Amino acid sequence: MLLSKERLLYLLNAWSDGKATGMEEQELFAWVNESGNHEFLLQHIEKLVGQYNPKEKEDIAPVNWEHLYEQIIDKCVTPRQHVLLRKMSWVGWSAAAIVILLLGTTAYLYSTHNSLKEVVVQPIKKPVPQDVPAPVKSKAVLTLADGSRIELDSMANGTLAQQGNVQVVKQADGQITYNGKGSEGLYNMLNVPRGSKVVTIKLSDGTMVWLNSESSLRYPASFTGTERKVEITGEAYFEVAHNPAMPFIVKKEAMEIKVLGTHFNINTYADERVNKITLLEGSISVSINDQEDLMRPGQQAQVNNKIKLVNGVDIEAVMAWKNGIFQFGDKMDLQLIMGKIARWYDVDIDYQGGAINQKFGGEIPMNSNLSEVLEILKTSGVKFTIDGKKVMVIP
Repeated sequence: MLLSKERLLYLLNAWSDGKATGMEEQELFAWVNESGNHEFLLQHIEKLVGQYNPKEKEDIAPVNWEHLYEQIIDKCVTPRQHVLLRKMSWVGWSAAAIVILLLGTTAYLYSTHNSLKEVVVQPIKKPVPQDVPAPVKSKAVLTLADGSRIELDSMANGTLAQQGNVQVVKQADGQITYNGKGSEGLYNMLNVPRGSKVVTIKLSDGTMVWLNSESSLRYPASFTGTERKVEITGEAYFEVAHNPAMPFIVKKEAMEIKVLGTHFNINTYADERVNKITLLEGSISVSINDQEDLMRPGQQAQVNNKIKLVNGVDIEAVMAWKNGIFQFGDKMDLQLIMGKIARWYDVDIDYQGGAINQKFGGEIPMNSNLSEVLEILKTSGVKFTIDGKKVMVIP
């Protein structure tokens, strides 16, 4: 673990003064545990426990090392460590101070101008590594036509609601199914928040939709008229039921995707800069403003204010989220990766020390704990710390 001299000095002073946050303590202890060069730490501890520096106007009296030693031995050190420390000369007591720190102890020195007032040795509560598990619940919320909200995890399997002539049913596997016809004008909204499992819904026409975390789908309880229109935010995979007489339309603001019956993925996350529609089979047309393009299987439409068709897309990487895998291809910008992590684990990302330009390639199971994912991503040359629901990214 690499820390600049300035950062290390700040952490040491904050810790010595008892003002370090839990996150700062975790960063300092990680450096102590991983670093093989403790010269800077030696200098700090020597100054802390009795080196007088007139230039810095510090008056800390010499420590009674024998008294401090006995307290450490009594409270913190095993018999074997006792023998090892006893063999050290007082010249080596700086090194012993390092040993003491690594054992999880610290000395708080309360000094007057020229005399030692008190030495208290207490065990350090080493920060417990924080972690965030992968989602195990859907956390999805279904909003009905009358505005009432249903938290799906809290509901038993079976009929959830009646929307006109249509029954809304929760299946044993958590899938939401609409059974029936003839509920004109009754629109529902399924919202899948950050930190949620993928949720599957079967619309009244038989179309299947998989919604990723931080995504939503607005749709009628039953399709009527000459078209089947839904609205989306976030990311979803569609397997559209074939019906030439009633085209299926997916709308995201000014963009529309028109299909008769096909399989495709749509990604509209704002942090991914462009909307991406990837066609797996069949054919679809994508339109925005005055531009419309017809897509073939294996193509991806990248849409901002205009449409760009890309051939030879890695379908497996596009669909990895539905299959429970973080798939980053050969090289993906780390900031895009952290956006996926933020949505899946419901955490905030805090970038420290400037822009992050690193890339990472490979795949990681999405059922991994957050710490396991970050441990793998460290190979890109970036460090991470977890503080509650915040992940710090450190160049």
